[in-house]
Amino acid sequence: SPSSPSSPYEKYVNVVLKSNWNDTPIHQEACEYFTTVGDDSLFWKFITSFSSHEHTTTTLSDEQLYDRSISLAQEILSSSSDKVSLVKLSLSLHKYSPKLDMYRQLTPTSFSTSQKQSAVLFNGELIDSVALLYDRLSS
Repeated sequence: SPSSPSSPYEKYVNVVLKSNWNDTPIHQEACEYFTTVGDDSLFWKFITSFSSHEHTTTTLSDEQLYDRSISLAQEILSSSSDKVSLVKLSLSLHKYSPKLDMYRQLTPTSFSTSQKQSAVLFNGELIDSVALLYDRLSS
């Protein structure tokens, strides 16, 4: 039998989500979460911390990517356990998969020309160099 909540205020929620969109890497969804919190510095902290990790995304399992994303979210959002819980829920539901899939569909030919693992589409230009991105942002 299913376990019951331990207090009258606790409630369990079971969610089943069926989707027509492609699988999205969990670390990309975590990045997208940080674009929605209203503080750009949190997004860049996540990007900087994640990219400084010694392993590439191709060598980590999905579980390791999830654990790494949650660990970084806990560091970045240390002032609020509620926000970390929201990150976990968002990632579990793949809340940002449709949005990321839309991005992927909008730029299939652009990204196929890049030999790098990461690239930014900025004002219609594909940028796969941090130095070039800084240059474009400062101009």
